Amino acid sequence: MPSHERFTSTLLLLALRSSVMLDVGEGAQIRLSRIGFSVTKINLVAITHLHGDHFLGLYPLLQSRALSMHGSGQFTNHQRLIVVSPEKTLCETLANIPWIECRVAEHGAIISLNDCALTPLRMSHGDIPSFGYLVEVFLDRNRRRSVKVFYGGDGVCTPDTIEYLKRSRVDVMILDSSFSALDVDKAIASNHSTATQAALTARDVGARILVLTHVSARYSEADRESLISEARRFYSGMVIEARDFMVLPLWILNY
Repeated sequence: MPSHERFTSTLLLLALRSSVMLDVGEGAQIRLSRIGFSVTKINLVAITHLHGDHFLGLYPLLQSRALSMHGSGQFTNHQRLIVVSPEKTLCETLANIPWIECRVAEHGAIISLNDCALTPLRMSHGDIPSFGYLVEVFLDRNRRRSVKVFYGGDGVCTPDTIEYLKRSRVDVMILDSSFSALDVDKAIASNHSTATQAALTARDVGARILVLTHVSARYSEADRESLISEARRFYSGMVIEARDFMVLPLWILNY
């Protein structure tokens, strides 16, 4: 969760030629600028749910993209951006932008790019429509090798999503871990997850790596280390806490 030390939720997945952004919290442009990555290189943006800390960075990012492309005088298919939204209301606000193709997320409906594929999967996050995204990144041009990453936003995996992930043989699970198991009542009240729940989900689907994300700002550095220890009690794979500008090379998971 955002604090004076951490930005809001944004993930960037890089395939051989395509770039996929999962959630666009406030400050996404700043972070892209700091790593020297142009907004025009993004091919697809997928939003998990319409809470401000997950999508309000979208509009400034789109404005910057439009300004960067303005000099060409026209938009090409290469410059076209796919936006996947959990609700049609967001697509309605983007309807008049000619270079945006906005799609409403559908459970299990695969969206393919040249070298990756994104599948929306239902999540439980209170009354608001919420989706996680399974992204398969192909590591060679023949699509013979790939790595599968699932990002769940703030939600808890529904039973049908867990079954889908089991069949998919996912490699990396990036899951909400807002609270410790000691604060499970707060997690339930706010429709979030605990580190224990995240670990059990990663174990159940057979993932190789669990990344804990969206950790509450109430926890100190020492507390966050205890969340990792908590998860390791239930999950034997690698456990990492997400940090700003953290890089996870996907290609090493295929060896």
